[in-house]
Amino acid sequence: MKQLTIRLSDEDLERSIQQRAVESGRSVNRVVVDLLRSALGLPHSRRHTIGHGLDHMSGDMSDAEARELLDARGVFEKIDQDFWS
Repeated sequence: MKQLTIRLSDEDLERSIQQRAVESGRSVNRVVVDLLRSALGLPHSRRHTIGHGLDHMSGDMSDAEARELLDARGVFEKIDQDFWS
């Protein structure tokens, strides 16, 4: 898979791409690839999407499970001042 680096000096364009990514729940890369495919008249393809190979193994969390997970991470947010002194 090839890599393409795009340097954005246009703040409006950068902001619009990031906003579209957030609103659609997709990565900036996916948004840019989809925009390029649309601009070139190519059909959208998920064939080469990175990171979806294990989707079939993922599941949903209940609200209770999500709260439990968020509560459990609290211990990692505490700073041991003695360690850093």
